[in-house]
Amino acid sequence: MAISYQFLRELIKNKKTILNLSLSIYTLKVLQQFRLPPRLWRAQRLWDVTKIVLNMKNNIPQFIKQRLLALDNKENAQAMAAYMKTSMPFYGVKAPDRRPLAKEAIKAYPIQNQNEFLQVVEELWNQSHREEKYIAIDIARSHPQYVNPAAFSLFEKMIRDGAWWDFVDDIAIHLIGTILMKYPSAIWPILEKWSNDSNLWIRRTVIICQNKFKKKTDQKRLLFFCLQRSHEKEFFIKKAIGWALREYARTEPQMIYEFIEKNKEHLSRLSYKEAVKNRAIKF
Repeated sequence: MAISYQFLRELIKNKKTILNLSLSIYTLKVLQQFRLPPRLWRAQRLWDVTKIVLNMKNNIPQFIKQRLLALDNKENAQAMAAYMKTSMPFYGVKAPDRRPLAKEAIKAYPIQNQNEFLQVVEELWNQSHREEKYIAIDIARSHPQYVNPAAFSLFEKMIRDGAWWDFVDDIAIHLIGTILMKYPSAIWPILEKWSNDSNLWIRRTVIICQNKFKKKTDQKRLLFFCLQRSHEKEFFIKKAIGWALREYARTEPQMIYEFIEKNKEHLSRLSYKEAVKNRAIKF
């Protein structure tokens, strides 16, 4: 079983009496199971290993890049970029092959604390290819203990930088939404300011961030934000309003459909169409 480099760090810290022992060939072979950098195999003394390991940072970004390069598919990459209407490069690794990579990386290099979490997610997000940014979001989602107000500014940066639905919707619903669920009194004042932000993706985030809240939805704020932005001409805002209303209609159908009927003249045709998409009986 592969053991993470953090385990080795702790072993070295706690076994100071063996720091001056030479490494045997057998020990070096065992160390290869740690998936540590090749420079470790050239170390002649455990002290050399110690200096290297204790100064290492988490290798998840490097691990992810190597795995994506191994799966590179130029034909897929062109088709994926065309579908997303983006000039940002793809490796051409589709979701079924991409998603397991985050789990593999976390298993090999477990994230130990908040600072390491922020460092790993931001470093992945700052990489050049779209799949690396997707995996940054995947890794953030897989560590709910670190999805808290300390991470909020990073997620805001990701929304503003990402500026497209494939990034923003996942961040809004699963990261900003998670923080809002856990820390509503700290986050609602920020979101209320966001509702008038000049960035349409920030405004979209405010509308859809409660999409998975069900009975915990702040109904008053949801309806207020939908009406507040109902005048907008932006496609992604109109779509977001309909989507948010449709999702909450799964929990409170009568109330939502009455709200839609009452405010039909204020909602765009697209918002209305999206909102009633799952309704069996038309008005």
